[in-house]
Amino acid sequence: MLKRLLAGFTLIELVMLIVIGGVLVAFAIPRYADLGGDARRASVQRIGYDLKSAAAYVHSKAQAVGHARASSASIDVNDRPITIKYGYPDIISVKTAARFSPDANDYKEMVDRKVTPPRVTWDKVGGTTGACSVVYSEASPRQPATVITATSGC
Repeated sequence: MLKRLLAGFTLIELVMLIVIGGVLVAFAIPRYADLGGDARRASVQRIGYDLKSAAAYVHSKAQAVGHARASSASIDVNDRPITIKYGYPDIISVKTAARFSPDANDYKEMVDRKVTPPRVTWDKVGGTTGACSVVYSEASPRQPATVITATSGC
């Protein structure tokens, strides 16, 4: 009798314990892990990097052709016409320069021409409005174009 108490678990009991634990983990992880937020955050960051890169490329091209200080001009970038303001793409042409075509199911686009400088905002669907977004502001005579990426609400 004493020998039976000191023997511990049998192999079948251990296997059953592992199987039950595996089933619980298989159901619990997808329920509590929010991988959608990470995907939204990465998507917004990628769009921000693409817009910054495109604005820098267009600016260098505008400097090369002598339009870096022009209040409005047009240059060809990769056989695509880009309207520039003070050497950077305007709020409409930046999408063409970055080769970014936001899907209405993924991003909500808002153009605001009433502010100075004008800006365009892309809010990621599924995130908090304004806190999971990319904002591109046109260049002005005093400052270059800016790209602001917000990912705290993704």
